[in-house]
Amino acid sequence: MSILIDILLDTVRKEFKKPAPPWQSIPLEPTDLQFLDRECNQVSEFDPKNKRQTMYQNLVKGKAPVVIARCPYGQVTVVLENPDQRGDIPWALWGRILRLYSESEKKKGSDPSFKVFVLASQSLRRFPPGNQPITPENINGGYTYRCNKETILIYRAEDATRVLLHELQHSCCLDHPEQGLDQVEAETEAWAELLWVALLSEGDTTRFHELLLRQSTWVVNQNDEVTKHMKTKASSKGPIISGSVGEEPFPWRYTLGKEEVWRRWGLLSCDNEGVSTTNSSSSSHAASLLSGESGKAEDKRSRKNDDKKQNTANPRKSLRLTFPVDAALTRRFQVKESSTML
Repeated sequence: MSILIDILLDTVRKEFKKPAPPWQSIPLEPTDLQFLDRECNQVSEFDPKNKRQTMYQNLVKGKAPVVIARCPYGQVTVVLENPDQRGDIPWALWGRILRLYSESEKKKGSDPSFKVFVLASQSLRRFPPGNQPITPENINGGYTYRCNKETILIYRAEDATRVLLHELQHSCCLDHPEQGLDQVEAETEAWAELLWVALLSEGDTTRFHELLLRQSTWVVNQNDEVTKHMKTKASSKGPIISGSVGEEPFPWRYTLGKEEVWRRWGLLSCDNEGVSTTNSSSSSHAASLLSGESGKAEDKRSRKNDDKKQNTANPRKSLRLTFPVDAALTRRFQVKESSTML
């Protein structure tokens, strides 16, 4: 795995040496509106409260602002819940992500252009109250049709960049359906979170291992809570999701299964400094240091905002699958500090 990580970081470093792809605003095409109408008005077990339909209806009624932009590698349509979200979108990073996947598609002789639709509902991923089972309503935020680069639909703003990476894996046929849905989703999610860490590090090896430790700590602490929640009588079996053939209780594929894959890859056994991520006190201390308490000078306002973000997204309360980024990362990728999309 270390060789693959070296290749990954080298690829990301080369990407960040290039200027970010330019984006140009375009009007909403009738065919894209038809796609949204078809997708948002059908029932989906992964969106049981049909957030898609609500966002689409607001779009049609003129109540939801829409931002549509195209770069040389694809098009992104973002339907906002309110105008304040305009500064939440990491356009430069998303352009780089689409370029990286486009280059992969070009090597296969395939059309590299993507279409991404984001219905930026501000509902957060949260554990259900009491002993209620964890369902897609608590954790899912997007889908696509496999091997189809024009059908990526994200219907929750929180963690949208990680969802984009996950769905790009499916849309580019990089998964292995013969392994069964649960295992496919676990491995796809494992890759998405590894790629997310690599991209946030911009290919810098030291920064990558620091962020990898933060993500590892987030995963372990969150899955401790997932395990306890799933052991309760009412939520032990979880919902039945089509295609899972009862292999694992939901949401194993996005949580415990993903952690198993990272452990198999050696990403959760020991961090770069020798601190075991299974040691809760050591890992929590390390994560605290790396989240802005390492002694570097910071202005009080940024530190207060970081603390506030950490308080509102705790791995033992939140089902966001990647750690909430701090002010330094939001500044680096040019989004508002309150943004959850990064």
